[in-house]
Amino acid sequence: MPLIKRLLFQVAGRKYYRMAAAKKQTYDFLFVHEDGGQLDRIGRLFDRENPLETSIDTVFAFDEINDALNKVKQGKSKGKTIISVKA
Repeated sequence: MPLIKRLLFQVAGRKYYRMAAAKKQTYDFLFVHEDGGQLDRIGRLFDRENPLETSIDTVFAFDEINDALNKVKQGKSKGKTIISVKA
């Protein structure tokens, strides 16, 4: 990626890096586009020995959306907060 784009992403993500550091966490941003070479490299990063891990904190029903938003707003979510929408 060109230097100017990398610098722009660093500036844009600075807030998130600081917020993560305050909680002794890390913030990682992965920029991917439909490039076969990039997708191959990503595939090698997350293989069977190093799977991509997800962290789901809570799953809320759609009618509990205000509770979900409040939890995230208060910073109490320790992973992804999911809203389940069923037809």
